[in-house]
Amino acid sequence: MESGYAGRDLVEETGAKIGKIDQVLVAAPGRCVALIRIGLLGTSWHFVPLDGAHESGDDVVVPYSKEFVKRAPAVKAEGNPSPRDLAELRSYYGLASPDPSTH
Repeated sequence: MESGYAGRDLVEETGAKIGKIDQVLVAAPGRCVALIRIGLLGTSWHFVPLDGAHESGDDVVVPYSKEFVKRAPAVKAEGNPSPRDLAELRSYYGLASPDPSTH
């Protein structure tokens, strides 16, 4: 399901647009993150976990507000998230590690 998310809008539960999904990456077994562009010129990149995401029409809905995502640690657009990026994201978004034996 997540593989078809690239190019779609990522929105809050209210329907307000957070940003455009550039790509979806497998961050760990069973865990995908969306790399999105936000900001007036689309120059700020953020990873957003897709845990709890669902589709609504052409949009992908996540249980986070745009303001919450904007305050998340920013990332570089190139490559997959590093283990440090993933640890910061899990901490920020309050997510458990998908494999406790690795952390």
